[in-house]
Amino acid sequence: MPGQANVLGGEEATLNPVDIAFLSLLAAQRGTVMSRSELLKALWPDAVQDPGSSRELDEAAARPRSQLTQDPANETKLVTVGAFGYVLI
Repeated sequence: MPGQANVLGGEEATLNPVDIAFLSLLAAQRGTVMSRSELLKALWPDAVQDPGSSRELDEAAARPRSQLTQDPANETKLVTVGAFGYVLI
């Protein structure tokens, strides 16, 4: 998937469409934990949920997380909640 340049923490970040959709879902529910199941269904609605798509979800979290943590002044954090899901705080 081609990347898309975005500004994250004042710096340009390259995020693909899935990364952007992942962050958008969490931002819309900011402060609320979204389960892995909810996120998988929202990001890949037509996919049969399998361990492969679960790994894709982990990758969709890792890329923006690395961009968010590069700016120490950025107070937005992407938190993994055990094996349950993710929350943007």
